[in-house]
Amino acid sequence: MTKEHEIKEIIPGTGLGIIKFGMTKDQLKLILGNPDEVESDLTDGIEDEDTESWHYDQLQLSVQFSESTDFRLVSIATSAEFAEFNGEQIIGMKSSELKKHLNKAGIHDILAEQIEDEEADKVDIIVSDENGLNFWMEGEEVTEVQWIPLLEDEETIAWPE
Repeated sequence: MTKEHEIKEIIPGTGLGIIKFGMTKDQLKLILGNPDEVESDLTDGIEDEDTESWHYDQLQLSVQFSESTDFRLVSIATSAEFAEFNGEQIIGMKSSELKKHLNKAGIHDILAEQIEDEEADKVDIIVSDENGLNFWMEGEEVTEVQWIPLLEDEETIAWPE
């Protein structure tokens, strides 16, 4: 079974350690095994919009596959304390530290936003659209990181090698 050190490094546009965007469900199962939970989001009448989310509870990891990409891996989210970005543990980092860390990593398109979740609660999020990164905040601390592959243009995903 996969060791945490093999999946700890958050790599914008590429994946999480040895997990790469563009993997098939079968490829991911070879690395992580069967998920603890599978959620399907079927959209009525919208072609190529169905998604499937897999949750790995012990790893505090969720991944998403999309019909529009032949159900290849298109999103990763983690709240695992072992996750690192640019060599630093990111979960639990204060927002001011995160902004400095992102700047040091060459990420300068940082926006702080507040959105409403499904329960109509306001949630703070720090976003880098250029790098496909979302840092979910609770109070002043990062609680989850979510990221997607980069785009070649508005419609074409730049799949990692």
